[in-house]
Amino acid sequence: MKKKNVFAIIVSTLLIIALLIGFKHWNDDRMSKSAASAEAIRSLTISFVEDGGEPKSVFEYGDGIIKTRDLVVEHGGELFVDVDEIDCNKVGITEVTYLMTTTDIYGRDFSNSETIKYEVKDTAFPEIKLEKDKVEIPWGGAIDIFSNVVSVKDAIDGDLVKADELLKGKFVAESDIDPKKSGTYTVKISAMDVNGNISEAEYEVKVGEKPAEPKVETESEEETANALESEFNGKPYQIRVNRAANTVTVYTVGEDGTYSVPFKAMICVAPINLDCTEPVRYYTGAQWEWVGTYGDVYAQYATQFSPGMLIQSVPYNTENPADLRWEDYNKLGSNAETYGGVWLTVADAKWLYDNIGSGTEVVFYDDAANPGPYGQPQATHIDSTSDNRGWDPTDPNPSNPW
Repeated sequence: MKKKNVFAIIVSTLLIIALLIGFKHWNDDRMSKSAASAEAIRSLTISFVEDGGEPKSVFEYGDGIIKTRDLVVEHGGELFVDVDEIDCNKVGITEVTYLMTTTDIYGRDFSNSETIKYEVKDTAFPEIKLEKDKVEIPWGGAIDIFSNVVSVKDAIDGDLVKADELLKGKFVAESDIDPKKSGTYTVKISAMDVNGNISEAEYEVKVGEKPAEPKVETESEEETANALESEFNGKPYQIRVNRAANTVTVYTVGEDGTYSVPFKAMICVAPINLDCTEPVRYYTGAQWEWVGTYGDVYAQYATQFSPGMLIQSVPYNTENPADLRWEDYNKLGSNAETYGGVWLTVADAKWLYDNIGSGTEVVFYDDAANPGPYGQPQATHIDSTSDNRGWDPTDPNPSNPW
């Protein structure tokens, strides 16, 4: 019995030892696999381009195409992205999932993912550029409220379009200007880009004082006026050039059926070589926006009233609105050798060009003592040192620096 007991004890001990050894191997293998899986999982990290300490997730409209992989600084494992690009040419949200995968030393697969919502925003508002902050017009004068707008642009989409109603990609102008009521008015420009951003800008328009009523004429003035009046010939206006006073006055038809109602006065340079002892009558003919004249110079808004004779702007050296003969401009209000022409400011010459048709009567006369019912208007004197001296101050051209 004693031998059998000893044998049994030995066998039992060996079994226990074998079990312990087996358990240790199993536990070591389990721990090794657990460590391998933990290491694999820890390796599946990802970091992104940051903005303010957070992954950059907002982009500006117009930034182009952005590769989603370019937003990753570093990552573990093999990286898969479900969206390759973010299109910044349109606003909106793009959801991107970054998936990382790896395999541990035992061949087991592990993965991790992170999803980021990228947003494209349009934070740039349209830019409204005005020519001037303040514009002045004479009493009763006309104005195009868009004419003071140099440009309306979106940084990405370019020029916006003038419209009557504010819509995406459009701009409008609003004002309550009454040209026959003196005062200061506001013009508001509103612009909306294609993504709905709205910008506004304002400028002032000052309407001048109403001209004084024509003074009561003396008996001799009445005689002069009667001598200059003509019966209505179907044209809306008659032009009277007081050569001695260097004044042009436009008349319209009165109730008596003659051109007896003064409408508009202009300062001019009248020719010295024209005999106007008695009224001399001509009639308008051809018109040119630009035309070459005597002395190899050019005129804007010229209206012919006799062969070789024009009512025109002050001359230019070239056919360029920035190449004014400013020395001649400063002669406005005096007589000069104009080779038969009558020189006006661009604004006045353009008014005649736009409103006086062929067949309008032009009467020349001399009356130095009476420049006309509205007197002689004044013109801006151009300083010889001014950088703007090549431009007529009245020219409505949008590029005019005045």
